Amino acid sequence: MSEKNVIVYVSDDCSQCDKLLAHLNKLNVHFETKNVTKYHEYMEQLQEIGVFGTPATFVNNHMILGMQTNKINRMLETDGQDNTYFHS
Repeated sequence: MSEKNVIVYVSDDCSQCDKLLAHLNKLNVHFETKNVTKYHEYMEQLQEIGVFGTPATFVNNHMILGMQTNKINRMLETDGQDNTYFHS
C-alpha cells in the first residue's frame, strides 16, 4: 500500500484542529501541517478554492472539511486503529 499525501491546514486556538492532529498522530500518519494563522499565504491558498475555515485536510488532493474522522479514516483506508502503513 502506498503512503498517502496528507496536508492539514490548521489555525491557532482551534480545538478541532488539535483533535484532528492527535487523531492522525494516533494512526501514525505522516502529514504536513500548514498553519494559516502564522502564514497568511496558506489562508489565501484555501480561500482560492472557497474554503474559509480550519481544519481542512487534503488526502491525495481530496478535501475533507472539519473534524470528520470516519471520512478521514476511509480516505486513509484504515479503521481508526494504529496503522503502520502510513508511518514515516
